[in-house]
Amino acid sequence: MEEVKWQNLKELLRTVVPGQETAVDVTRELLGEGEEEHKRVVLAIQQRRLNPEPAADPVREPSPRRTHEFYDVGGFCRYLKKFGSDNTVILADPARQQVAAILDETAERGFEVLLFEPLIHPLFAPWANALAPVSRAGDDEPAAVGPASVQLPLKAFLRFVGENRRQIIEPEGRDLAMMLNQVRLSRKVELAQGFGAKCVNGLMVETAIQGGGAGRMEPVDLPEVLTIKCPLYVATSERKMEIDIALDGDETRGVLVTLSSGDLPVVRVAVFEELLEVIRREAGDTMTVAMGFPRHAEWKILPANRT
Repeated sequence: MEEVKWQNLKELLRTVVPGQETAVDVTRELLGEGEEEHKRVVLAIQQRRLNPEPAADPVREPSPRRTHEFYDVGGFCRYLKKFGSDNTVILADPARQQVAAILDETAERGFEVLLFEPLIHPLFAPWANALAPVSRAGDDEPAAVGPASVQLPLKAFLRFVGENRRQIIEPEGRDLAMMLNQVRLSRKVELAQGFGAKCVNGLMVETAIQGGGAGRMEPVDLPEVLTIKCPLYVATSERKMEIDIALDGDETRGVLVTLSSGDLPVVRVAVFEELLEVIRREAGDTMTVAMGFPRHAEWKILPANRT
């Protein structure tokens, strides 16, 4: 910084230089020796450069509320045992396949809701996508669970069976793929005409769909049910599920395969109840565990002049 030269005392005292301070010191000095001493007043004015002040620490905004999602029941229970309390409420919804935990039900500044949603196992994921047993809904609408049903062209179904044949235990996945390598659709139409009370009139259509593997000359009946075995969720045991197969089609659309499963929704609920039982056992008597889904609404405010 360039040194500032002052013309007079008034200018020195009234001028403020950024980064510097002016100190005024008034002292009385004694001069000479002996009985008579001379006294004088000394006015000392000093200027010194100030060190810059450290920068202020940034002000961080408050931590956001916790909305963790857990995929395994063990980690979910350990977290609740460490951070939960007597005011923790756990609500399980089998339709959504979700468990929600409100850490402090008595909180005055908002609720922190944690979510446990079991992760679908990779072996079951293709079957879940093909059957789509659960229609997801919004937070304010319940999810619908029921028998799954989906229709696929024969080529798409054959490709699906080939990619996921290891989960098929009955019939053997490879044999099923061989049966579907060559499918024969035949339709027989008969016209009946008669006269009298017990006569038959009208068209009778008989449709037959049969399969035959490579090297087979004779037709074989296709299975009506296949059984798969795999875990539904990660860190759960294997389950058996039956899937119904129905074939239909015509000359225009070709052969269509309809897959449906009444077992799958039942198995999903059974596995979810087992996971919920683990949560009940770990929560003990301190936390509240029940079936349900958390919901909150605004309080109605009465007019100020109402008594």
